[in-house]
This record gives sequence, C-alpha cells and structure tokens, in this order.
Amino acid sequence: SANVLTLDQPVPLCEAQIVASLFGICGGPVMLGDDIATISEERLNLIRKVFPRTPEIATPVDLFDRPLPAYPRLFHNHVATAWGEWDLVTVLNYDDEALTLPVALAPLGIGEDEHCRLFEFWNEQYLGLVAGEFTAVVPPRSVRVYRLSRHTKHPWVLGTDMHLMQ
Repeated sequence: SANVLTLDQPVPLCEAQIVASLFGICGGPVMLGDDIATISEERLNLIRKVFPRTPEIATPVDLFDRPLPAYPRLFHNHVATAWGEWDLVTVLNYDDEALTLPVALAPLGIGEDEHCRLFEFWNEQYLGLVAGEFTAVVPPRSVRVYRLSRHTKHPWVLGTDMHLMQ
C-alpha cells in the first residue's frame, strides 16, 4: 500500500510540517500528491527533507495514555548508523492551543544521568544540554522534531537541516 504526501498550498506551512514529519519518522512507500512541476520552492524543500526514505519507524510513546478522541502526541525514533547514534523525539500538537509537554528520557532508553544535546529540526535551534527530561513547547497545530545526541567530550554534530532523520 502507498501513502499520499500532500504539502502544497493551501495547506498552512505548520500543518505541512506536521505531514512531512509524520512521513519522515515512519518508513514505508510514499506517493507524492502534489504537482512537482508547479509546487513552490518552500514546499518542495519540505519534500526534500523526508527523502530518501529511511528504514526507521517511530514508536508512539504515549499511545495508550489518553482516551479517544485524543491522539498520540509523542513519537520516538532511535537512529543508529556506522558513524554514530542518536534519538529523535517528535511532538505533535493538532490542538488550537499551545502545548507544553515534559518529555522524560528514561522511557526512550536514555539513562537518568546521561546528558544529551538537544536540537530542534524545524527551527534549526540548539536548545542546550539536558538530562532526565526536557520540556517540549509546540505552538498550535504544529510539530517539533527534537534530536537528542549523547554528550561527548569531542566535537560532534548537533543536528542538520538536510533530512528529518538527521
């Protein structure tokens, strides 16, 4: 089966980022639903950030925490490559009010006393060193994708703007 990725206007940019994030953190086939010949450069860049597809599939961390009609808000990907590993935490906010959500690191397999550098993908913002938990702040009808990289004593990549999985 295929999924249709549609990001072009009139979809608001923040909602297009939600769609792109969901496609980026979940593997599987994709069919583009936009006319690539006429799509704006801004929206085409969203598509570029989720291709090529990666094999990692996000785990919904809070799937059973809230009853219907609520939705999962917190997703986790552990990314392991030949050159390193890191964790991605995606926080969705489909609501019309801002979301402030504490995110505990222990359920993600990150030890209480492990320090991680926190980088937010869509805003390309380094948020500092965290341990134990961090607070996700997500505007209404928006998404944030956080990269958690274990603290090292040597220089290391904090995050990139090239691909959602970084």
